[in-house]
Amino acid sequence: MVYEGYFEKGQFHGDGILIYPHGGRFKGKWAKGKLLEGGYEFSDGLKFKDPPKWEFCTYKDRRFYHEILHDIKNPNVDSFNQDRLFKNIPEGTYDVGDGFYDPEKGTVFFYDNSFVRIPNEQEVRIILNH
Repeated sequence: MVYEGYFEKGQFHGDGILIYPHGGRFKGKWAKGKLLEGGYEFSDGLKFKDPPKWEFCTYKDRRFYHEILHDIKNPNVDSFNQDRLFKNIPEGTYDVGDGFYDPEKGTVFFYDNSFVRIPNEQEVRIILNH
């Protein structure tokens, strides 16, 4: 770790930056060795927030910070169905990952109520037991 900044009597004093070996930086303001204010910045430029309020990797945009920063598009983003993130599982049914199982109808449906499949007896036992 390297410190770039001012000292007073051997202590951090004034504006300074701690630079970590992996590229992260802590920029701060010190008074006689005591930190007054500051913040951490990751090596890719992302600033740490507490509590975290990341504006990346959200349900609206699944890209990571680096991809957003460099405007890297995911070719599948336009075809991604956002509605599948919000599962509508009716009462009395079972979530099975690719939809929900309705025991009254003996059928697995997508979360939008469209047909997926009719499970075999073994799959029904697994669904009901888990």
